[in-house]
Amino acid sequence: MDDFITEELIQSIKELQKLYDIAYYEIKEKVDYIIKSKITNENIIEHMFDEITNIPTDKCYELFIYFSKYVASFNMDIVKDYIDIYDEIYGPIEKDKILKKIK
Repeated sequence: MDDFITEELIQSIKELQKLYDIAYYEIKEKVDYIIKSKITNENIIEHMFDEITNIPTDKCYELFIYFSKYVASFNMDIVKDYIDIYDEIYGPIEKDKILKKIK
């Protein structure tokens, strides 16, 4: 095994993934509640986007798209801002492809 990749590092990564999974399910419940309740308060929406973008997993990326579809129905500017933020945090993303998914 590579000297850099130790068993301790592997265990730490597994623990981190567990924490990400827990956070994802908590965030997903909030997103579902916001959508079900048709909440459009900008502060709540932005806070939710902040929570979603803090978790670097494929599940949260899909949640980001799902939530963006909802928000785009009443405020496309926030969605575009958070697409830019997502791009800054996680590197180049295909913004046009995301916008097509959302519309």
